Amino acid sequence: MRLSPLSLAGPACLILALAFPSIATPQATITAKVVGAVMDPSGAAVPGANVTVRNTATNLTRTSETNETGSYEFSFLPLGQYTHCGSPGLPKS
Repeated sequence: MRLSPLSLAGPACLILALAFPSIATPQATITAKVVGAVMDPSGAAVPGANVTVRNTATNLTRTSETNETGSYEFSFLPLGQYTHCGSPGLPKS
């Protein structure tokens, strides 16, 4: 009995799927992003300010510096509630 090439395609695909599970079942990781800006009382941007955020459940902290427009961004944070830990001269919020 001869097997046609098409009859072998199904088992071959199954073997490939089992051999490379990351290709067969991609998984997404959900993360959080915190963005903001630091302004002085007159509304002018504060470049170079250190900003720290803290996860209230795990105490994970991340620190960043504002860019030339006073903006900051924390990307790829684990999900959770974050608070601004304060920086010298900046109020806590």
